[in-house]
Amino acid sequence: MNHLRLCSLIILLILCSSYSCSDKASRAQPDFTGFTLRDMGGVDLMVPNDWVKVESSDSGTLAYRANCAESKVFCENVIVKTAKGDKANLNLEALLREFIATMPTKIDSFSIKSVNDTVINSIHMKVVSYTGQKDGFPVASYMAIAAYDTTVMQIGFASENTEQEYFKTYLPIFEKMLQSAKRSN
Repeated sequence: MNHLRLCSLIILLILCSSYSCSDKASRAQPDFTGFTLRDMGGVDLMVPNDWVKVESSDSGTLAYRANCAESKVFCENVIVKTAKGDKANLNLEALLREFIATMPTKIDSFSIKSVNDTVINSIHMKVVSYTGQKDGFPVASYMAIAAYDTTVMQIGFASENTEQEYFKTYLPIFEKMLQSAKRSN
């Protein structure tokens, strides 16, 4: 088994153990020191204090990015997209298939690392880990897809770093953000 496959397997096992349990008593709540609660248009999310809001022309999209040096071409970011839909057509499996089918048109060398089910704060999600190239930069990303009531939600997190640095440095930040996701009132 090569090193990359072994690392992927270890990461998958860690993620499965982190996300498979829906019992709040058995899942430790993360420490949100240094994070601020943000209304992301249908979902509340804890975002690092030093991250800055990114303006978007899409009314259903809100984004924050790390407060990076101006010389850095790509900054770590979280993007939340919400949209209203017909409750009868909000099928999580179909939304996942649509996401996977469209990504190769947006990310070069698109490769899925894992797809996991999770329930966070009563929201059932599919969490997709993937890598690829965006404008020539290696990207490691996660996308959480959920459908509840009449809302479709995507929470995406991306980092320019290599896969190893991403999982070591940035995955814990995204995990905290994802674990904080709650429906907005």
